[in-house]
Amino acid sequence: MLYIETDTPRRQVHERVKHLAPPDNVDFLFLPPLSVPQVDAFSQDQLDKAAEDNYDLVVINTLRKIHSMNDKEPLTPQIVYKYFQTTFPGAALMFVHHTKKTQWDQTGEKVGSHKESFSGAMNWLNDAQVGIQLVPWHTHGLTAKLNHYKSQVSPEYRGLGLQLGPDGATLRSPAAERLGEAAHILANSPLRGVKLDQEIASSLGVSSSTAHRLRKHIEDGEFPGVAWLGLRHGHDTEPSDES
Repeated sequence: MLYIETDTPRRQVHERVKHLAPPDNVDFLFLPPLSVPQVDAFSQDQLDKAAEDNYDLVVINTLRKIHSMNDKEPLTPQIVYKYFQTTFPGAALMFVHHTKKTQWDQTGEKVGSHKESFSGAMNWLNDAQVGIQLVPWHTHGLTAKLNHYKSQVSPEYRGLGLQLGPDGATLRSPAAERLGEAAHILANSPLRGVKLDQEIASSLGVSSSTAHRLRKHIEDGEFPGVAWLGLRHGHDTEPSDES
């Protein structure tokens, strides 16, 4: 994987990533802001050299720092996307983009949805194959939620509740951890059926009905994987406390 950084200074990136476990096969490329499709000679040379490594995934941070065109022009996303598709043929491309600042009405309520706060033309999302958005989400002890707005390569799934660690870098999914704990109990317990549900409920501190759903997800072959998150237009799984 290649992470192209044109926004955050190297020192700040270092302060964040040093809290994470060392990843395998991840390279960083720090560049000054770009002006796609007219890229300065130095940056173009660095990009071309990086492309020789045939990365499977290239992450670009951020959209607003890689071009100087009008965000709201429909052709702008096409030009930017095409440039990186040409530079890194065969690689999956992930573009990081920031939403607008949250707007509030006179009663203190948030104006519009998170999706509507997408900065620039909606073509950035429309022209992409997958659209995900990380938003603040302060409920049930969670601090963020990963929303799945669009996908041309998979079903759409419900939002995934996350907790951001005090280091400001580590994200964890309580729902995934709970499912993993249930899978461990199922693999090692001699009990089955209702008695197994009771053991899972007691161990995890959840209701019997929740324990039963967790067990069924695992027994139905939905773990490991993402199907247990619940299809947006499919079967109903865990209510809001699983989000």
